[in-house]
Amino acid sequence: MELTRTRMHTRKEPRRFKTITLTVGPNRCSYEDPSIFALRTDDDLVKAAQSGDHEAFAELCRRHAQAVRRRILGIVRHQEDAEDALQETLLRAYANLGRFRQSSKFSTWLTAIGINSALIVIRKRKTRREANMELDGTQGSTRDVADHAPDAEHCVAEAQFILFLRKKLYALPPKM
Repeated sequence: MELTRTRMHTRKEPRRFKTITLTVGPNRCSYEDPSIFALRTDDDLVKAAQSGDHEAFAELCRRHAQAVRRRILGIVRHQEDAEDALQETLLRAYANLGRFRQSSKFSTWLTAIGINSALIVIRKRKTRREANMELDGTQGSTRDVADHAPDAEHCVAEAQFILFLRKKLYALPPKM
C-alpha cells in the first residue's frame, strides 16, 4: 500500500510530494490483542524507561508530576521551593531509575523521593540566613546592622537611677 503525503508550502514554492510505503500485515482487529486498545501502563513505561526510552520517562513525569508537586507544596508551603524540590525529585528519579524494583507503584516511589526533597529544602531553609539588602543609589548595597551594646547615655542614666534607689532605700525606716 502506498500513501501520498503533502507538506506545508508557500505560494511561491512548488508543491512537493513524498511517497511513503507502508507495510500492512493481516487485518487483526480483535479484542484478543490488548495492545491495540489499551494505553501503556506505568509498569510498561518504567520498563521502557529503564531500557533507555526517554519518552517513556517523560510520560511518567507528565502523569505523576502534579500529584507530587501538590504533596511537596503541602510540606514546604512556598511555591518556588516546591518547584525546586519537584525538579530535584524528577532529576533524582531519573538518575536512580535503575534502582526501582517495582515492588511498589511508580507514583509511590516518586512521591517518596519528593517528600525527601521537600524535607531537604526545609533543612536548607532553616540553616540559610537571608538578610534584607537595601540599595543605595551611590554606594551600591548597604546593610544596617543593629548595635546591641549599651550606649553611654543609657549607662549613665542607669547608674543615676541605681544611686537614686539606694538613697531612697537608706532613707526608709529600719523596720521596712
